[in-house]
Amino acid sequence: MIEIILFVFGAIIGSFLNVVIYRIPEGITMSGRSRCDKCKTPIKFYQNIPIITWLIQKGKCKTCDNKIGVQTLVVEILTAFSTLWLGYLNNYEIINIIFLIKLLIVYSLIVLSMIDNTYKAVPDIITIPTLMLSLILITNEKNLPEGLGLLFSIMGGVYSLKIIMEFLLKKEALGEADIIISGIMASLLLSINNYMLAIYMASIIILTVYVIKRYILMQKNDIYIPFIPYLSLGTAIIMTFQKEIANFL
Repeated sequence: MIEIILFVFGAIIGSFLNVVIYRIPEGITMSGRSRCDKCKTPIKFYQNIPIITWLIQKGKCKTCDNKIGVQTLVVEILTAFSTLWLGYLNNYEIINIIFLIKLLIVYSLIVLSMIDNTYKAVPDIITIPTLMLSLILITNEKNLPEGLGLLFSIMGGVYSLKIIMEFLLKKEALGEADIIISGIMASLLLSINNYMLAIYMASIIILTVYVIKRYILMQKNDIYIPFIPYLSLGTAIIMTFQKEIANFL
């Protein structure tokens, strides 16, 4: 029963995250009902049932048949399974503030991943509060000095890498968001070893995606691969299989 509750709750949150993903980068207020992008018809509550509505309407607006991007469905399903996954990792002990903070961080990473994929940049209005939540989480999971030491050593390491790369390449390398994301990852992974494993996994996936786009799909133009989605995926993999992967390596 708890699994169903978590999945449904996650799908509902995913519907809200779709609004955040669309409105914040466009500078649209978060208040007001959702509308079709084309015909501007307000979406009724029974036309906004997560996952089900998109499938029934075949990804189209009920009024004008305007296509609703598959990202809407992906975010709702991803958020639903992410909520269920996090509940599983926490042995379904979900009635506590720490689980809520972990949920908020994971939800933020979903939003940041989708925005990064579309806009090639992420808003501070999401990254900064998420980093503050990460600070609370990591100092709760560890003692205060150890938690702060881990957080700032990882963020400091990424910042140092940024400086070195910019010196060698003579151009901007990594962004402020990458430094913040490293701190967010640290709060979920809780050790430098796990963090390095997550980077390793993300790098393998990114390389695979690049090879597929360049040599199989034959894309000749500059290939943009957003980092945040793959860093988030690497983090999730290590959170789930850290013992198995560490033993294998």
